Amino acid sequence: MLSDDQKSTLLLELVAERHQVAKERLEPSTKALAHREVFLTEVSNGTGVTGPRANYADALAVSLWPSDGFTCVGYEIKASRSDLKRELALPDKWRGVGRYCSQWWLVVWSAKMLDGLVIPPEWGVLAYEDEGLRRISQAPTLTPTPWTRPFIAALLRRAAESSPGGGLLEYCRLKGYKDGHRHGRAEVNGEVAKALAPLLADYCASEPWRVHERTVPVAWAVQRLVALLDAERAP
Repeated sequence: MLSDDQKSTLLLELVAERHQVAKERLEPSTKALAHREVFLTEVSNGTGVTGPRANYADALAVSLWPSDGFTCVGYEIKASRSDLKRELALPDKWRGVGRYCSQWWLVVWSAKMLDGLVIPPEWGVLAYEDEGLRRISQAPTLTPTPWTRPFIAALLRRAAESSPGGGLLEYCRLKGYKDGHRHGRAEVNGEVAKALAPLLADYCASEPWRVHERTVPVAWAVQRLVALLDAERAP
């Protein structure tokens, strides 16, 4: 039995196949490979903490050819009825990204999930059936709001993250951050250790304390010093 996450992943793959992800053809005039659509996942309506409140489309398919009308098709994927009901309880949430789209589709794991629920008229509905997607209702053509700079920035960032090498760049960024954090912490611990060592030596008559990240943890040394000071002050 598939989990909700596995169902969502399968639905997303079927949506991608619907748009023939990374479809290419040989242009006879230029002899160059031309992408017809860009397919992106988890696209926000903006970037940065000062931008609009973040809302996401599970997937966007943006056409790149004038003959296709430069359309932008959005998808919301729901693998469970409870998740769908939460989405419908926020009737304007989808407009965060949906306002920039030519069509908006709801993709559900089963048509039975829709029983008794009112789906917004702006949405089309696709349901998983026989290892594919069956159209329950056609998505109407919407009039998109002109794209804003925050939305364009979100698209470009997601495209960069999804491009060949984007994953490697993100890995390198995270690794650099973690390495810097670890090295910085070690350096701070070293400075603290240098400051604590004389104090601990004064309060411990046996032998000088070697406070070092590999011998005596700094946090333990601080606790020990505080305990010694408290004991000294006690009547």
